[in-house]
Amino acid sequence: MPKSLRRARTRVDAILTSPTHETGTDRLAEAVAMLGLAAEQIVVNVQGDEPLLPPQVIDAVAAALDQHADCEIATAAHPITDAAESSTRTWSRW
Repeated sequence: MPKSLRRARTRVDAILTSPTHETGTDRLAEAVAMLGLAAEQIVVNVQGDEPLLPPQVIDAVAAALDQHADCEIATAAHPITDAAESSTRTWSRW
């Protein structure tokens, strides 16, 4: 494991990446390289602004990637039809 791997009180592994990345994709690529993951390994990136994302959504994204080997990236999305609709309400439909 990389020296920068940390375990938080929540028992979630985290890797400290460079603060110079312009995108989350760049940051994720560094983390994948640090971990030495194989190209066929599925990695699901949960954004920091979606901490309440249900595990079922994460599983669905991983399953979609697993079922479509020709797909390298996927995004969980749900159309917002009401401006007052919150992320929590949106994800609770899963």
